[in-house]
Amino acid sequence: MKRKATQAAALLPATASQGKGRKSSSDPSVSVFEVDLTDPAMARHFENPATDLCVTLEERFPADLGQLSGIVLRIMGSGKNTVLNVESPAPQQVGRSLTHLFGCISGAKLAAASAANLEDPADSFLICLPERKKVFSGLSLTLLAGDFPELRVCLGEHCLGILRDRSLSMFLYLLHRRCEAARA
Repeated sequence: MKRKATQAAALLPATASQGKGRKSSSDPSVSVFEVDLTDPAMARHFENPATDLCVTLEERFPADLGQLSGIVLRIMGSGKNTVLNVESPAPQQVGRSLTHLFGCISGAKLAAASAANLEDPADSFLICLPERKKVFSGLSLTLLAGDFPELRVCLGEHCLGILRDRSLSMFLYLLHRRCEAARA
């Protein structure tokens, strides 16, 4: 999947490690800039709608504390054009890496989800995400709000990964800011 966006200032090298700003594309004419929203050093890019904001989910029951699942939530665009993708890297035999899209959400459902109060159990939600228009693969995004809030991405009954604590707070805050950008 190719995304076209304006190149952000001060790009880091294309070989930057995960968790840092990264420019990636198999087509040199396409410029994509993405940042890990859990990296405070990348905060200057968070408000730029041309920057994709990414967070890698943790395993629900990790063998090692903080183990990542490989599933990525990607926030793209802003205002009514805000999209949330659930994806994972898909390495290819020739050494390139593509992205496998599990599902996406946009519009009113995304805006409503972004406004959830993590402390209020009444704001919990479950949203089924289509892989493409009107084609559902069983992927769901579930927020369990309350004393120990977490956001789960599940495929059927299998939990692909979760967000908790500061990562979850930052994710919902920035998602809400992106969704509300056009209304300001």
